[in-house]
Amino acid sequence: MQSLFFCFQIGSYAGILLVALSLVMLSILYPFMYWASWKIYIAAISYPYISFMFGYVVSALFKMENFRRRTIALETGMQNFTLCFAILEASFSHVTSDVMSVFPLLYGVNVRTAGFVFVGIYKFMEKYGPKPVPTEEVHHLKHANNHRESFRLEDQQTSKGFLDSEAAEEKGES
Repeated sequence: MQSLFFCFQIGSYAGILLVALSLVMLSILYPFMYWASWKIYIAAISYPYISFMFGYVVSALFKMENFRRRTIALETGMQNFTLCFAILEASFSHVTSDVMSVFPLLYGVNVRTAGFVFVGIYKFMEKYGPKPVPTEEVHHLKHANNHRESFRLEDQQTSKGFLDSEAAEEKGES
């Protein structure tokens, strides 16, 4: 178990390193993105937070669990950059896409930063914030998981019994 935890730690640090490397590579490959007007900067800085909040609010309207709301918020905010950049690169010539890609590039830098901010706040609150009180919904989820686990054990025992009887029949025939 300790080695598994160690592997997750290595993966986490490698992920952080790769995100930092991608930010550096974006800056090297597309230096013109930093010459944009202040209006584009304001939009690129605020849009990740708006899209994160939109994903969270919509998932809350559908009464999803809190952990799913956070996941949907992060996915909603972060996938916009990749989709927008892919459409621009595939649809326009190199010269036109360079001019049009300033906002998606700045957005990509800011969405990664905003993701780190949100995850950092979450980790801080998880460690130092108030501990959540178990609700009835959590109790039902735990009960459902226990129920599924008991079915899984019964299925395994039934399968084992069936395979043992099959093996006994084969030995009897041969």
